[in-house]
Amino acid sequence: MVVGAGLVGLAVARRLKGLGLSVKVLEKGRVGREASWAGAGMLAPHSEAFPNPYWARLARKALGDYPAFVAGLPGSVDFRISGAIEYADDGATREFPDEAQVNPRDLVAALAQDADIEEGREVRSLGDWNARVVVVAAGAWSAGISGLPECFPVRGHLLAYEMPDGSLTPTLRRGHTYILQRSNGLTVVGSTEELVGFDRTLDRAALDDLRARGEALWPALRGRTPVDAWCGFRPATPSGVPEVGRIGSSNVWCAYGHFRNGILLADTTAELIATDVFSALSGGC
Repeated sequence: MVVGAGLVGLAVARRLKGLGLSVKVLEKGRVGREASWAGAGMLAPHSEAFPNPYWARLARKALGDYPAFVAGLPGSVDFRISGAIEYADDGATREFPDEAQVNPRDLVAALAQDADIEEGREVRSLGDWNARVVVVAAGAWSAGISGLPECFPVRGHLLAYEMPDGSLTPTLRRGHTYILQRSNGLTVVGSTEELVGFDRTLDRAALDDLRARGEALWPALRGRTPVDAWCGFRPATPSGVPEVGRIGSSNVWCAYGHFRNGILLADTTAELIATDVFSALSGGC
């Protein structure tokens, strides 16, 4: 059983199914409508801050593995190696030609095609479910399940603009501001980091600030009106390290707490979980 039908949960379900297991995915709301749906889709291991060298290495591996991951999915996924340009406050720039971007909503739709999902199934206690293996991948909501390690939401606002196709190729970044463009021209500007619990209210001051930062980073946005604005909840842990792995010798595995890198690390996390589950079921523990 997998708890949570976001990108990490669906990727885990896919990997476990590949082991020959029958996998049910329980989702308290709608499939992929939380952090996965809200994310911009930057695949940027070089500029992100990771809690330790282990996760930094996994993030770089995940970027290299992403083309094969996407190619193995059904349907059409808007993915491309776009490169990225990062601007420092002192005027210096750094380029990352191998960085990429993906539309996470496409990924959710592709992964969900072959998954056995039950929506509207909230899990509060793992003891209520009789399953050989339980993987909790409910993002920032995971810690609401009794007995699991702490995780909390960090709200982020994003804006979207309709721009001409191909008017922006690389992802642009300066500090906490980034801009990327999907293949249809939809251009996403992010983001903010706010500790407000699960408050979904759009903050007008935060959006105005985000709009100003976006226009400063890419002047082509000046004079244009955003066509959409939304927010999502990144899953963070007190240590900054994702909760990925088995809880003791129980039948429960955690797969959450990736903060800004859940999209990048979804399949890599799923691979880690599936490998550990296989070892446990094979008597290797």
